[in-house]
Amino acid sequence: MNIMDNRFLNKTLGKKTLFIEAPTLTKDKVLEFVKKNKVTRCFCLSPIDYTQSKYPSETNQREFYWDSLCLYLKLVKLGIKVIPHIHLNKDCSYEEAKNKIQRTLTIFWIMKACTDEIYPGWHIKSPVFKKICKELSLKIPKKMFHYYDFWIE
Repeated sequence: MNIMDNRFLNKTLGKKTLFIEAPTLTKDKVLEFVKKNKVTRCFCLSPIDYTQSKYPSETNQREFYWDSLCLYLKLVKLGIKVIPHIHLNKDCSYEEAKNKIQRTLTIFWIMKACTDEIYPGWHIKSPVFKKICKELSLKIPKKMFHYYDFWIE
């Protein structure tokens, strides 16, 4: 097992970096958590990534989109580095993947969030994802200790 995948170590050491996977359900807890733990950066699931959310059945797509935007804007205003996080289906075509990444970057650019980095979901080793990132001059951050929004109690 990779040490970065150890849940105990992530929960103990990863509180400066937060992954937001379920913004509609965790938005109130997230704001409290980032202030309490002095979070410096958040990898935020793209507002267009509704079907890849941790809990898509708990909310509708419009609610997910707007809750995501509102939460991420608040994080930006708090001075937290907000970085896009995106999940692509494994069978996603190059064109579909590039379009989704570009739409995500546009949303984050409008929010004045980070648009020179993007963090992949489970497709971290995807050659298509890496190729698109290279074409768009996007950095892919290295794996680090982190905390998930759905771990917040």
